[in-house]
This record gives sequence, structure tokens and C-alpha cells, in this order.
Amino acid sequence: MGTATVAADNFTLQYPWGYGLDSSVRTTFYIYLHFADFDYLTGNGSRIFQVRADREPDGDNISLTYLLATHVHFVFRLAYPGLPGYFNLTRVAGSILPPILNAAYLADC
Repeated sequence: MGTATVAADNFTLQYPWGYGLDSSVRTTFYIYLHFADFDYLTGNGSRIFQVRADREPDGDNISLTYLLATHVHFVFRLAYPGLPGYFNLTRVAGSILPPILNAAYLADC
């Protein structure tokens, strides 16, 4: 379980997982992401970002609403057992604020 964070460069938040796994470890992961925006946005303010898993071309756009929890879950299999994977949260065009992540839960199976 991770704790809340925002993108340091104001554009992309990269979250790695799977470090230290050897090739004998199962490499399918269930990933659960939790978002809640605590910044009240006025006017044309927005926080919209895309969630992408390692080596995936497209992801889902997430648009947060003030104090409303949003959850995303997906199943991902590492392409190269023994190497880490990651997911990105990347700000999309038109968004003023960077991506935010309140919690992440990763389970392998």
C-alpha cells in the first residue's frame, strides 16, 4: 500500500513495482489505484490525467471531482519476468494541475 503523492515535474508520476522479483515468481499483478481531489477548483481549473501501464499504448483518462473518490483497477502481466514494471499517471492537454495518487495497492498472483 502506498501513500498520497503528486508528480514532481508537474506532468508525469511514474510508479514502479516488482523490484527484487526473480523469474520464478509469478508476474501477474492486480493493481488498484485510489484517487480523491482535495483541491477545490474554480473557473476553468481541472485535473485530468491518463493512467498507463508499462508498455501499453493508451490508458484511461481520469477526471477528478472535489472530495469524490475514484478508483481504477487493472490486471497486468510483466513482459519480462525478473524485471520491474511500472504505471504512469500523465497530465493530458487542457489540464492545469498535475496527476495525483492517494493510494496504490498491488497484489501478485
